[in-house]
Amino acid sequence: MTEDTDTPAAQRPVPAVSPAVIPRSDFLPPQKRSRFRTSSFLMWLFGVIAVVLIATGIAAPQVTYALDVDRYDDTIAELSGLQTAVAEMNESVASSEVLLNRQQVEAGQLVERLESLAADPAVFGADDAGLLQEAAAQLAGQLPKTPLNAESQHVAAVEQAIEEDPATAPSTWFVVSPAVAGALAGIETDLPEEVTSEQVVTREIIAETKQRLEEVRESLVSVEERHAELTEELDALGAHAARAFDTVTDVGERLPARAEAIAEETSEQIEARARMVAAAAQAEAAAKAEEFVRQSDGSLVLDEAGAADGAGETRIEADPALRTVVVLERLAAFAGFAATVLDEQKLIEEAEEEARLIAEQEARWAAEEEARRIAEENARIAADEEARRIAEEEARRAEEQAQNGSQEAPPETPETPET
Repeated sequence: MTEDTDTPAAQRPVPAVSPAVIPRSDFLPPQKRSRFRTSSFLMWLFGVIAVVLIATGIAAPQVTYALDVDRYDDTIAELSGLQTAVAEMNESVASSEVLLNRQQVEAGQLVERLESLAADPAVFGADDAGLLQEAAAQLAGQLPKTPLNAESQHVAAVEQAIEEDPATAPSTWFVVSPAVAGALAGIETDLPEEVTSEQVVTREIIAETKQRLEEVRESLVSVEERHAELTEELDALGAHAARAFDTVTDVGERLPARAEAIAEETSEQIEARARMVAAAAQAEAAAKAEEFVRQSDGSLVLDEAGAADGAGETRIEADPALRTVVVLERLAAFAGFAATVLDEQKLIEEAEEEARLIAEQEARWAAEEEARRIAEENARIAADEEARRIAEEEARRAEEQAQNGSQEAPPETPETPET
């Protein structure tokens, strides 16, 4: 059965039973298409009549169907646009997930470095060591046990790309946008096939199109919600990381004073002391720098005279995240030199203490030996004196006895020889 297309739409009676198909104006012959397009008033009138009929419940299905056919092109265009929006939003979500993963990994590494620096309060002082430890704890509290999508193919693609060309690695992921992270991961928009209009529009086609449109709308809402969640997580992590960045920068600015305090308490003989002082000065310079130089291998250095003259080296404006990257390296260098200085000073002090103890022991031994010698000498003198006294006493007694004996002895009688 073929419809009478020569009669204007507003003049055709609404059939009691809906036709199987209603032709779209795009497929009418040129002369009829022109006439159809010039009947805007009639279409408006038809719409008013349709509203009245629907409101009164008269011929509602047929009128609704006719209106759906008239809006079919707009529905197809909306469906195509929504599908494209979903595809683009999916790309943004995947890129944001990669960036969040990389930032979580970097933040975890930052926590470990801060904890390592704060481990020995003697290096940075109790106050700054406490600040570093506090910053590490606050940042660690925002990190999951496992970074987001650690095993995803997009994360693996980023790691492989960096492994193949280390210069492609960002100096810090906290200055990277989701789009850049997605490009590094090779993420592309998976555009859907273009939705084509059917030449003949049936009720079934309209129903299917409406169902697809509703499903795509729901998908768009879902992916937009996921994108909003990721954006919120990125913002929160970035805010906590920024506080850690500020702490690192502040410690770097105060480092020369700490180096001077350590130098005053240590020996000039320690070679690492000068390097420690130089590292502290570099940390302060990095903390106050306005520009850095990104070298061809991706590393950052201070923007010194002629530093960016080499091939592949460019100056970049400093920001808190970039400053932290450079300052952390200087803090680590300072910590190494300071630990060496303190260790060597401890060895010097231990050696001095040992020498003092040895000297005291030797002095004690010498004193004891002298006391023993004196005692022996005194004993010898005493013995000699006693022997002399005894000898004198014996001599005196002998003399006295001799004198007494001469006085008491009778005169000797001469012997008479026998006859």
